[in-house]
Amino acid sequence: MATGTWMLLTCVAFLVVHGTLGANYTQLLEFYKTTITDGAYNSKVFPRDTQTDIIDVDMVFYLSSIKEFNEVSGTLELIGILKITWTDQLIGDQYAWAVHGNISEILITSSNIWLPTVTIFNSVSKIKVVGDITNKIRCNPTTGAMEWWPGIVLKTGCNVDASNFPFDKQKCKVTFTNWGFKNTEVRFVLSSSSVNLENYRENEEWSIETTILEMEDINNINYATYTVTLARRSLFFLANLVFPILILSLLNAIVFLLPTSDRGKDLVFYHGIHVVRSVLDLDL
Repeated sequence: MATGTWMLLTCVAFLVVHGTLGANYTQLLEFYKTTITDGAYNSKVFPRDTQTDIIDVDMVFYLSSIKEFNEVSGTLELIGILKITWTDQLIGDQYAWAVHGNISEILITSSNIWLPTVTIFNSVSKIKVVGDITNKIRCNPTTGAMEWWPGIVLKTGCNVDASNFPFDKQKCKVTFTNWGFKNTEVRFVLSSSSVNLENYRENEEWSIETTILEMEDINNINYATYTVTLARRSLFFLANLVFPILILSLLNAIVFLLPTSDRGKDLVFYHGIHVVRSVLDLDL
């Protein structure tokens, strides 16, 4: 078998087919060859027939959990998944039903196709495009509809106001942008106006009160900002901090009410309270 054929088969090994509805292996191989391997498609080229057209990118932010909210450093760390969709006209241009059969969906390695450069703009750790080259993109070749589900672990800054502790609320912002593109080239057109909490795991210390989406254009750059309002679970601190301290303070006062006939028992009681208080201080 020729070396070129082996290389083509190796490339196809990274292509996963779902619901081909009549397309056989040969037709799929032909589509991948004429589109990705030897075709005119290039992931570095803007995926529009008319290069001045705007690409509309839809994004849904699925929040999984709050990893950490650090009040001292003023940072919020979240774990979630983004659903990013757009239309790639160049992929759709390469599809021909008579040649490729009725391919409904394929998964293509992200390094082989154009991707929007969705970036967490207000990251306090590192500003970089979400996802990596191992991600798969779900593609409908008949329409060019693309669907990408990159996982994210993001860390953003927050202005902490603890003046009402332990009944305080904190507002943190998570801002996304399409890095390197103007709003006349790539822009967010979001179908959801808030963070999706369907698969969110509740945090023992903080509850999410509201999530609000704001869209804005600054210096011809498009930004999508989610404002997440966190409400402290006051019962958590009352049960783990306030109530134990009150009880220990009361027990300290009781020492002076104990009979003076047995100083040894008084001393044991006092030291027992001191040990419990030391353990509580370590936990805090």
